[in-house]
Amino acid sequence: MNAKGSFFDGRDGKHAARHPAGVLLAVTAVVALLLAATGQMRPWITPDTSGWLDPCAPFGCWAGPRGPVYAWMAAAVPTVALPWLQFAALVAAALWLMRGIRRLGGSGRMALAVGIAVVASNMVVLWAHAVVPELFAHAAMLAAVAGVLHLAAGRGRGLVVAIGGLAGIAYLLKPALLPMALLLPVLLLALAPRRRAMAAWLLAACVLPFLLVSGWRLATVGDFNIVSFGGFQMSGMAALMLTPEIAHALPADLQPAAEAIVARRDALVAAHLALPIPLNSSGERSFVSAAAGYFDILARTHDDVLYGAVAPERRADESWVAFNARMQRLAVATLAAAPAEYAAWVFGALTRLAGRSVVANLPFVLGCVAWVCLSRRRRFVPALPQDVRLLGWLTAFWAIGAGLPAVLLTFPAARYVDSASLLLAAWPIDAALRRVCCRAEGE
Repeated sequence: MNAKGSFFDGRDGKHAARHPAGVLLAVTAVVALLLAATGQMRPWITPDTSGWLDPCAPFGCWAGPRGPVYAWMAAAVPTVALPWLQFAALVAAALWLMRGIRRLGGSGRMALAVGIAVVASNMVVLWAHAVVPELFAHAAMLAAVAGVLHLAAGRGRGLVVAIGGLAGIAYLLKPALLPMALLLPVLLLALAPRRRAMAAWLLAACVLPFLLVSGWRLATVGDFNIVSFGGFQMSGMAALMLTPEIAHALPADLQPAAEAIVARRDALVAAHLALPIPLNSSGERSFVSAAAGYFDILARTHDDVLYGAVAPERRADESWVAFNARMQRLAVATLAAAPAEYAAWVFGALTRLAGRSVVANLPFVLGCVAWVCLSRRRRFVPALPQDVRLLGWLTAFWAIGAGLPAVLLTFPAARYVDSASLLLAAWPIDAALRRVCCRAEGE
């Protein structure tokens, strides 16, 4: 370990990619030109956009299902410029992340692989033009991760405040990223085990924005959370696994709502507006069998059931905050009453997340193709030990922080898969770059 307690011994100095930032900017220019030429940088108003852009006065819309931060940001610039600004923010974060990797001892080649994985990711290709907070949120979290690398390399306490602010921006824009903020101190300890005091300060800095916003919402709308949406989102999973028997096992005050949701869901299926549970090999309609073996069927019909069977349960005189809290109680009670169904759900969601993270990950697939093609005419070059360790921690941190909530609390939709697998492509890209740079001095 070095003097700062990191398991890295310093820069390798003699790396093949001597100007990784310049190469990444060239790759970024190519990606931007391809996206612009194919119309992928024209603003895309998604079905979720209206929920993010509801007009509201500052601090006046914390009672809705979405926070107001992205609406404020989007209102500050012309809509036509949003895709470019979102892309630029992600590129800037990738560059700072690369600098953090180099500062901590990672090779320039591996830093370049991480940068390419980010700027050519599905998150960029599919979501850069979407008028939703995905890219801004991920750029803020990537910048926070880069800050942690600088901390691990010996930077001082002043950087902790910036990391906490960036993490706060990330999860205020995209609440699903909140677990990643809580894992940032864990990442710091993994990279620099001796910086325990700094990790404690970092945890406080990352939690502070949550406490401030949640405290404000508790005082104004009676809900201690950064947004009132998680309960409603969880209820889609619960609605899919509910049966009359499970509904009867719930607390008495929740049974009428559960029974009404089951009736609406079955009516949607009868009207061919939602997909039924398929017959298994025994001729039975088993949720456990479908969730464990054919999870995509449930994923495909999740939103149909959520908005067609659960959303109408909100009473006319019920605030959104109260409705979200009631649906959260129903969802938690359903999972407790149906542990086998929930275990099957988690298993099926994990298989979907893992499979799509590899097969549907465009830069990962292209990196593998490049690595295989180059392997035929280039000698094998082993990865540097510090590269393997650092990239392993980064990939694990990102995959767990972004992917686990989607598996445990909802279902891994495409945007959640693209988020969780953001850094995965760095592995085959780094392997391909090692083939290209096999004659680099010192390797």
